[in-house]
Parts: sequence; C-alpha cells; structure tokens
Amino acid sequence: VYEEPELATEVTILKTGQASFPLIGTLEIEGLSLTEASDQIRARYAADYIRTPMVTLTVVEYATEYVSVIGQVSQPGKVPIPQVGQLDLGSALASAGGITDSADPKNLQWISAAGESRVFALTEIQGESGGIVMTAGDKLVVHESVFARSEFSVLGEVSKPGSYPIPKSGKMDLSSALAMAGGLNEFADA
Repeated sequence: VYEEPELATEVTILKTGQASFPLIGTLEIEGLSLTEASDQIRARYAADYIRTPMVTLTVVEYATEYVSVIGQVSQPGKVPIPQVGQLDLGSALASAGGITDSADPKNLQWISAAGESRVFALTEIQGESGGIVMTAGDKLVVHESVFARSEFSVLGEVSKPGSYPIPKSGKMDLSSALAMAGGLNEFADA
C-alpha cells in the first residue's frame, strides 16, 4: 500500500483460497487475477482505514506441485512439476535418475491422481507414450523384476562354484552360467 510501509507484507494463499492481510483480515482470493485481488484489497482498506489506497500486488512465488516416482528408480520421491511447461512420463522418470538394475523394464505403472492406471514398458516411455502429461498427485511406479532377487547355483568342477544372480531378462544359457563361474577347472569332465 503506497505510503503505508506498515501494511507492506508477504502473504501465503492457503489451500482454502484465502489470505490474511494487516487490518482488513482474511480475504477469499482464489481464482482472482492480480488486478481483481488488488481491487478487493483496495476496497477493504478504503472502506475503513485509508482514504484512497494505492495497492500493488505481485506474485513472489507460485506453489510447487509434485508427482511421485517410486519403486526401482535411482532417486525415488517427489518430482516437481515445472511452473512453465509440462512434465511427461519420460521426463519424470529421467528426473528420478532412471531405472535401477533390479527394475522390470516392462512394468512401469502410471497411476493418475483420479485413479486411472496404465502399464508401460520402458521403451514406450522413452517413445511417444512417454509424452503423457502428468498432473499433481500422479504416480509413476517402477516395479521390481521378478528375477531381481533370484539366483542360480553352479556346483562341481568349476573355478568359482557358488550362487549367481539371474539376469533381469530372466534368460541364462549354460555357457553364460559356466562363464560366470569362471569356467571348468582342470578336474572337470568336459
């Protein structure tokens, strides 16, 4: 308020759409433009406190909205939606650092805030399907591969007998298994 330094203030608009100002109290300003909100504030000050108030209202910071990217990603958690532009599935996944080695690249689930759910493969998210725009409250869940904690054993006359992880593809041939175990030793019957 021009020439009224004690009325200069920064306020936060609550989720209820209201904001509190010195002397005039709480106003409902949700959905109003800056000009409309300034006019309401000006009218309240003019009604009881200041003869011809000149009110300047500016936005210091917009509230940040988030989506969640959880599961088998490098940095699970909330990803902010940019103030300008959009956040699509591919960008959200990239913001979370991409998938981990234990992720199932064919089971990435998008759950909208409204409850809609779709499952995508990583290749789809990196392609055209990844352009689905996420809105506040949406989730992207990267599920773990069914083979992530699975192991196979190589026993007998090999250099390094023991248990080894099954590749996330779930495919393992005999020669690859023997290679992981260091190959046959000198006592093996090839």
